[in-house]
Amino acid sequence: MFVYNESMNTKTLKWIALILMTIDHIGVHLVKSPSMYLTLKIIGRGAYPLYAFMLVNGFIHTKNMKKYFFRLFIFAALIELSYLILYLYNGTNYLLRNNIMLTLFASLLSLYLISHQKWYIKILTILVLVISYLLKIDGSIYAILMVLFFYLSPSVWFNLLALAVLNFVFIWFEAMPVYQWASLYVIPLLFFYNGQYGKINRYFHYFYYPLHILVILLIKVLFKL
Repeated sequence: MFVYNESMNTKTLKWIALILMTIDHIGVHLVKSPSMYLTLKIIGRGAYPLYAFMLVNGFIHTKNMKKYFFRLFIFAALIELSYLILYLYNGTNYLLRNNIMLTLFASLLSLYLISHQKWYIKILTILVLVISYLLKIDGSIYAILMVLFFYLSPSVWFNLLALAVLNFVFIWFEAMPVYQWASLYVIPLLFFYNGQYGKINRYFHYFYYPLHILVILLIKVLFKL
């Protein structure tokens, strides 16, 4: 994965992704107006490509792969626990859905497998794709393939091309919403990525995800949205 030596670091990208993700989840869980829902979904489409890019970058540079896997697994489990409580409380079923941590965990596993030297380990990536499709996790095959394409892309231009092709295929053949094309608007930000991490509280972003989901779901239940 090639990046350009410019002015935007991981900290900046993470904050942008976090804000876009929050906007997206507000639209999913709290908004009733179709036009407002569509607006927030279009804005929120930029979140996952940034997370996918940063996951690849983290995979390449991490000093401890086991801890990386463990963090994603634990926080994915916390999200599922929140959804389970909601399901038991009022029957609303978000299990295995709207959980980007679970998607990132599956994507990281796919990266680990496809980068392995042994071919029979590489092909296990297909198994991860199949399982993600059957379980209907958030983003499913589309999200995992985005991560893999970003990993294999030699430049940001190829990231843009890969995402455009991926969007075309899934919108045309898998009936993905047309607004998924909006995911392309964040790719130009990657031209300014300098490869630096920046001063960032890693665990704030990990904890933010389950906490903001919990707050949104509490608002949804309390105000019967």
